[in-house]
Amino acid sequence: MIYICIPVHNNVSFTLSCLGSLETQTHREHQTILCDDGSTDGTWKRVNEEYPKTWLIKGNGSLWWTGGTNACVKRALEVAQKGDFVFTLNNDTELLPTTLGRLCETSGQNSRSIVGAVNVFYKEPNLIEPSAYRIKGGLFFPRIHNRINEWAEELNTDSGVTEVDSLSGKGALIPIELFQELGLYNAERLPHYHADTELVFRAKRNGYRVYLDYKAKVLSHQEHSGLGTVTSNPSFKGFVKSFSSQKSANHYQSLKNYCELLYGKSYKSYLAIYLAKIVLGFVKRYLVVRS
Repeated sequence: MIYICIPVHNNVSFTLSCLGSLETQTHREHQTILCDDGSTDGTWKRVNEEYPKTWLIKGNGSLWWTGGTNACVKRALEVAQKGDFVFTLNNDTELLPTTLGRLCETSGQNSRSIVGAVNVFYKEPNLIEPSAYRIKGGLFFPRIHNRINEWAEELNTDSGVTEVDSLSGKGALIPIELFQELGLYNAERLPHYHADTELVFRAKRNGYRVYLDYKAKVLSHQEHSGLGTVTSNPSFKGFVKSFSSQKSANHYQSLKNYCELLYGKSYKSYLAIYLAKIVLGFVKRYLVVRS
């Protein structure tokens, strides 16, 4: 059984489309668990009416991605059996009918593993939204994690399965035993961003292997990303705001906590590198837009 865990806060139209795509899966042994974290747009009512088999959990609006996902995983842990899986997913995505089946096949060929689906643009499914990372560092920073694909890189139809060092939570198939062994996502220190990759790093340190399957696709509304990202309006004001907003992957405190969890005492040097990459990326986008 696969327990599909989806945290939600508003955007009911995305949520209903996502749930609709789950109904089409060729792999039928799955149960959706949705945490509605204080939505004000009728999400609870609409989901209950249109997808009554979905298990609903009510949040108070303060759970964010990590707390909402943890609530779903806790529910799965109450009923899951050995050999079951958690599949983490965002509500602004849709799956192809074969996605879950393909991930299960790959997982079956690789014991004690996490398998991620490749994220592609919803409107241009031949273009990749990067979601997987490998360690590639130099002499002074040997543990820098870099994306293995460029933003909007064209998907190679001949690509299969590749081993990576980390994945995002947007389409990750995770053995239930991992949560039983290592616990939940770190909601206290990483409430919205980076908790997904931190859990995968933790798993890898404990003997799990991590794979990205290019044949399993998640269609992502990448334009719906948080503040300060490559898809957002590259205004200077918005970019500065992204460092103080928990809705942003650039949120400074979350980045700091993330680096502390990954790199220990040497976190400050790595934090400086990540911040420099963020700033340089913004400058590049800013200049391109205005050229």
